[in-house]
Amino acid sequence: MALDSRTRFFLIALVVAVAAVVAAMVVPQSASGEPTVTLYKSPTCGCCGDWGDQMAARGFRIDNDLTPNLAPVFAEYGIAPALQSCHLAVVGDYVIVGHVPPEEVVRLLASGEDVRGLTAPGMPAGSPGMEMPDGRADPYQVLILDRDGGARPLGTFQGSTRLD
Repeated sequence: MALDSRTRFFLIALVVAVAAVVAAMVVPQSASGEPTVTLYKSPTCGCCGDWGDQMAARGFRIDNDLTPNLAPVFAEYGIAPALQSCHLAVVGDYVIVGHVPPEEVVRLLASGEDVRGLTAPGMPAGSPGMEMPDGRADPYQVLILDRDGGARPLGTFQGSTRLD
């Protein structure tokens, strides 16, 4: 059965609205209604704080959990060394590792996908929070973390821009 464009638009709008409601129900929020991100980072890492600032600019409340040794945190969340970065964030039921573009975190929350989270392994130059004084931005991969411990590509990014 073919749907006319008006019906398709209504169904898409309905799906997006339901996904937003579901995300709001599973994402912890502060008293002011902002979704809360727990950011595990080293007390001396500025780029992690810069990433947190970018998340805050998108409406998230950041709870910094300063820890000089992130190894136990990565172990607790089952993040393999090859998928690690300089920080780990928890928002709702999702784990966000490294300099993932904030827009991708927002998209994941709205989608309600049944995945563990996202990672941008390493510390890619020019990624959110890792902006370079000379403007250099290297291409990097963002991966989807599956619930079974695996990872698969989400896309290639340069800065916050998706290339594919």
